[in-house]
Amino acid sequence: ICTPGKFQPLEKWQDQFVFFSIFEFNIRKGWDHLIKSFCLAFKDHSRVLLVIRSSSGRKKNITRIITDFLKSENLQLTIMRQIVVIEEKIPPSLLYSLYETIDAFVLPSRGEGWGMPYMEAMAFGKPVIGTNWGGNTEFMTHDNSFLIEVEKEKHLTPMDLEDNICFEPGHRYAEPSLDHLVEVLRAVYKNPELRQKVAQRGLMDVRKKWKHLDYAKAFFKRVES
Repeated sequence: ICTPGKFQPLEKWQDQFVFFSIFEFNIRKGWDHLIKSFCLAFKDHSRVLLVIRSSSGRKKNITRIITDFLKSENLQLTIMRQIVVIEEKIPPSLLYSLYETIDAFVLPSRGEGWGMPYMEAMAFGKPVIGTNWGGNTEFMTHDNSFLIEVEKEKHLTPMDLEDNICFEPGHRYAEPSLDHLVEVLRAVYKNPELRQKVAQRGLMDVRKKWKHLDYAKAFFKRVES
């Protein structure tokens, strides 16, 4: 399904550079780093947008949470003009059209079991920015994506453990480097040749190494052994 050119790009945002992120709204996904880094990198670049598709099971107003966060960090509230938050459910066809529309995907997660949105974006031939830690490093490399440096690892707090029933005491998160993330965002925006080169390598790797048929063969081989 995730194939370049298969879905029609959205007409909106054609004259802007669009970073896209999709995630469940919790601290593990690094939304705080995402917002802060975007503000620091592009507060003076009005043609750059950050489009977020997110949801919260606690029925919070995500836009309001982001606004409150900007205030608490003494960041410019005018950056909200460049941030689009989609909280409602959207059909898969619209999501795939979003992937076709965007210029780059970014998710500074503190930990992933796998990271399917990274792979989806790579399969659409988009440059992908993600943390150099966790399950996504099974398919993301310095050649096929833009990996964010990790400043440190930390043990989960009791509040972190509430985010997911699979978490246990002793599990750890990574803390992505905010400074490096800002640097990477700017590099991806400013260097079309670089982002095209990395995106094409990502597309090639996903097509070659991560086909559904290969998944099935590996699964049945493991079951039979």
